[in-house]
Amino acid sequence: MSPTQIQAARVVLGLVAAGLFDRSFALGLVSIGLFVVAEALDAVDGYVARRRGLASAFGGILDISTDQVIEAMYWFRFVSLGLVPLWIPIVITVRGTLINVMRVRALEAGAGAFGAGGRMRSAWGRALVASHVSRGLMVAVKVAGFTALQLGFLLGRFGAPARLGFLGELRGPLEALGTGLIYGLAAIHVIRGVLYVADGRDLLRTFGWSAAREPGPATRPPARRRRRARPAGRRTRGPRARRLRRRR
Repeated sequence: MSPTQIQAARVVLGLVAAGLFDRSFALGLVSIGLFVVAEALDAVDGYVARRRGLASAFGGILDISTDQVIEAMYWFRFVSLGLVPLWIPIVITVRGTLINVMRVRALEAGAGAFGAGGRMRSAWGRALVASHVSRGLMVAVKVAGFTALQLGFLLGRFGAPARLGFLGELRGPLEALGTGLIYGLAAIHVIRGVLYVADGRDLLRTFGWSAAREPGPATRPPARRRRRARPAGRRTRGPRARRLRRRR
């Protein structure tokens, strides 16, 4: 499979997982498993791209967009079930859109958008945004938080199966863990976004915030009035006019 096909498969797995999430306890476990597989494939498509020499800036943006689509599915699902407040997906969506636009702008300017040679100039930016460790940490927090939140929800709605009765006592800790990790994930998104904007703030000047506007009707200079040509014989001033009056 090509990297693009792997990314498409990830979106399909995420869509199926989000749809099965609250059907039953068993299907909920299947949903969690599909979600974990979809997130694990995030590392596979990058490996395949580098192995086959297919890595590109477009592939990087497509990979990040795939992550955002899958994550958005779950944010909307969690909000609909009352598991997370609405402001979290709103902040993360706005942050992701701004960063994606800045990345495209960087590529148009001939600069890198990711990793080495990218927009990260400060030590904090390189450590918390451009490094593979920081990205891996964010994915780990997301997977752990989403999984804990889903398990807590399943135990609260369907109860633990007879064979797994001991899980019933874990509902409270799982919900608390999932909620804490969700807020931690939101904080990671915000911190990474702030660092990216701070290091790439020169790109914001190219967005056209203060671009000069074309003069409108009220600001255009008034047109010069053209003199109307007087008909012959109607002049009232000058030597010629005086001579004409004397002849009359």
